[in-house]
Amino acid sequence: AGRPESKQLQELVRQLEVEDAAILSATGEEMANPSPTDWFTFWNKRSASRIDSELLEELIEREVGRGITASTWNQTTRACVECIKRIQKRVKQRRTRYVKKLQSQARAQIFTIEDATANVAEEHHEAALMREGQRLERTTEHLRW
Repeated sequence: AGRPESKQLQELVRQLEVEDAAILSATGEEMANPSPTDWFTFWNKRSASRIDSELLEELIEREVGRGITASTWNQTTRACVECIKRIQKRVKQRRTRYVKKLQSQARAQIFTIEDATANVAEEHHEAALMREGQRLERTTEHLRW
């Protein structure tokens, strides 16, 4: 709300170079502590997605959106779609690498064959003790009068 502080900022806003305009209009303190909603499209207690910030970086690198006219619209949208697909693929690969790492860590705790057989034998022994305890437990059906 209000006029921009400088002609450079006004020119950036006019050219729709919003990221540079946001940097010029923000104070140093605001830039040091950005809000999570500025950088994440989805976030909760356990996870967050940075696909928007990565997508913006990719689009800025390819200079998509500069000088958009009706004649360049198809080319611009095609470049946007390619960037979106590339970022989605990158995020999916990162996610699968993370999941595989967690799975391999879980598998590392799986026992050797000897440990597995000892574990099964112990489980059978505990089950037998439970059955024995249930058999020894007195019920009204087993009482003599």
